[in-house]
Amino acid sequence: MAGRNGYHPRKFLTPYITGTPLPIGENFKNVMTGSMGISYSERQKPIILEVDFPSGIVGRLFEVGIRSSNVYRILVQLRELPNSILYTLTSPHYNKTDKKNSNPRLTGFPPVHCSGIRVILLDTIDGLPPRHVNIFTNGCFYKSSVKYTSISTTRSIKKAMQQSKTTCKIIIET
Repeated sequence: MAGRNGYHPRKFLTPYITGTPLPIGENFKNVMTGSMGISYSERQKPIILEVDFPSGIVGRLFEVGIRSSNVYRILVQLRELPNSILYTLTSPHYNKTDKKNSNPRLTGFPPVHCSGIRVILLDTIDGLPPRHVNIFTNGCFYKSSVKYTSISTTRSIKKAMQQSKTTCKIIIET
């Protein structure tokens, strides 16, 4: 979204997105809002999605959520790279049979600056693997004097499954 009367132009930044297990198609670039989303073929817990902001960018998040056809509970952690967890919020339990309870979103984060988020998909309304999952955020993003280096990594998860860093576009308001 652009700011009022064009005062805050859009900036396209490239976060690093990883996760376990790999989605169908083995690519996380479709997890950002505005794309078709990512889906899974098996229900394996936990399903973890990590978004690391580009080096030199920190965020003050007000809202983090999932748009999906069947995810109804998530856990969101604000992270300070490389490994510190600043804050954790979990979506409440709802009646699983009520489809209006899908697409969970969390608000109420403290006023801290983070350099990434971790989203854990906790449950689906139908017990099936998550489908068409998109992450959305609402917050302010700033340049920081602290720099982080993201290194592309690959490691074996199970037989043929691998985890790899994937690049995609995210719209950031400045």
